[in-house]
Formats: sequence, C-alpha cells, structure tokens
Amino acid sequence: MTLPADPVLAVAVRAARRAAAVIADASRDLKRLPTFSKEHGDIVSGADKEAEHAIVSTIAAAFPDHAILGEESGATPGTRSDSPYRWIIDPIDGTMNFVHGFPYYAVSIALVHQSELTHAVVLDPTRDELFTAIRGRGAQMNDAPLRTSACTRLGDALVGTVLPTRKSPRLPRYLPLFNALARRTYDAVVNMVINVLDDDLAPAIGFGGIRHAVLVHHDKLVAFTRKIA
Repeated sequence: MTLPADPVLAVAVRAARRAAAVIADASRDLKRLPTFSKEHGDIVSGADKEAEHAIVSTIAAAFPDHAILGEESGATPGTRSDSPYRWIIDPIDGTMNFVHGFPYYAVSIALVHQSELTHAVVLDPTRDELFTAIRGRGAQMNDAPLRTSACTRLGDALVGTVLPTRKSPRLPRYLPLFNALARRTYDAVVNMVINVLDDDLAPAIGFGGIRHAVLVHHDKLVAFTRKIA
C-alpha cells in the first residue's frame, strides 16, 4: 500500500533524484580514471557541491521560508527568520565509499519541525532504492511498506551502529558501550556494521546487503528497521 501523497515528501524525493543524477555522472567519470588519480578529489568535491546545490535549489523553490543545513554550504536561512522548519541534507552520505568506487553511499535528506524530525528520504543511487519515512505514518522502500524485524534476540541479530568521528564529544561515551556490546555478542559472532558519518548531518541508513536497516537522526532511532527476505 502506497502512502497518501505528501507534498513535502514529494519535494524531498524530487531533490534526491536531482542529486542522484549528478552523482551518477560523477561516478562514471571516476570509473574512467586510474585508481587514486589526482583528478578524483576534484570530481568528488565538484559532485558534492553540485548535488547539494541541486537539493538546496529544489527545496528553496518549493519552501523559500524554510532553513537548510547542508554539508558543503552550511546553514542557509529561509525568508522567515522565525521559521520552525529546517532541512538537513547530505548529498553524498558515504563520501569515502564513493571516492573508492565502493557502491554503498546515498543521498540523505530530512526535515525537522522545531525539534522533531518529520520527514526523511534516503536514496541509494546505485540500486535505485528509495527509502522514505513520515513520522507517524511508517516507512517504505520503493513504495513497499517496511516492517520491523521479528528478531527478538540480540544474539540472532545483525547489529548496525553509527561510529562518531574522532573529534566528536560523543566518542568517549560511545567506546565503552561499543566494547560492552562486542563482548556480549562475540560468542554469537554478530557482525558489526559501522557507518562513519559526520556528527551534524544525519539521517543515515544501512542498506544493500544489510538485513536490518535503521534510519537515525544523530543517535536517536526515529523511523524504522527492516528485514530483507
């Protein structure tokens, strides 16, 4: 069952598609170059900026009063200084994977109303997998509803986590928890799937071969998990 049309989500999806087109072109350019060519950095940097511009311009045209926080451009205020809406975008979520030609990266876009995340879109351009979520209305992948996994035992689960960056103030609190979890799950040989992200630019999503995907905002689970058959 497809979610009823939501104009805000439609704009986010359109913005993600525009960014994905930029990324696809850049990916083809990277493949034509020798590994670790000096041109790689220029192509990636250009793609990051162009993809973010595509997202920002799409959102600003539809919602000029909304503020936007981008990885490249930083904070862009809306036409209303007191607007309660703020978009958070990461045009290439998984930049190092993209640089190295490892096909696990995504376009990530979210809308925050005051302090509450209300809409999220994550588009995997290499597989054309579109993940969408609206607070209180569930989540979908390519218009198919996502369901929480039936797995109830940690020892039977594939665990995903966001690893804070080295400069993050969260890192000292995170490492003991990670160590405790690793010790608890070692005998069950649970795989730890680590996605290194910029602290200020979530959401993020686990996808591809991961059996349980999680949409998060900073360290808080906000949307869904799924199990791939």
